[in-house]
Amino acid sequence: WAIYIQADEILHEDGVEPLRSALAQAAGDTRVEGLLVDFVHFYGTPDWVGSSRSWYRREVRAVRLGAGLRSRGDAQGFRVGDEGRRVRARPSGAAYYHYGWARPLDALRLKQATDDQLYHGGAGKRVPLGERLPADVGLRRFAGRHPACMEPWIASRRGRMSPGFGPRRWDARRLSLMATLAVERITGWRPFEYKNYVEV
Repeated sequence: WAIYIQADEILHEDGVEPLRSALAQAAGDTRVEGLLVDFVHFYGTPDWVGSSRSWYRREVRAVRLGAGLRSRGDAQGFRVGDEGRRVRARPSGAAYYHYGWARPLDALRLKQATDDQLYHGGAGKRVPLGERLPADVGLRRFAGRHPACMEPWIASRRGRMSPGFGPRRWDARRLSLMATLAVERITGWRPFEYKNYVEV
């Protein structure tokens, strides 16, 4: 097995044993090509979490070596073989904490400019960040415990993080996110959820 982690992600220490156990359980079942980890996406500061459909809930982060898996796109997930079949995966019970959007505004502006060049067809294609991050549908206060290794990082940047959230223009996408979030909160089912994998 190989475990994949991006530079702005942290495997919470509480997830080490569940991930290790899931790897052991999947070892003899060749149908399982990958293991899923849950995601906690921080937005603006380490105090706020994105929870709408615009943030993926889980993704493949452990892959079986020799199964023909390849990273896809910006390496968010994986596909199998030349045909790009979705990975057959199983939940692990582990969680990655994603801090890519929990940065000071100057760092986020630089991140946005770089992302625009890499993924969005060049600079100026998206509305630039202003003095505050635009409010995101489904933002909620983080009520958990950060990974121990992140505590010094968070403490050293606490006063330089995004100063709250500003308004965001209403459009069809925001209305759609609100509707699907309401359905998810009532039923537990997330409509139109994009998955790079098939659960087995």
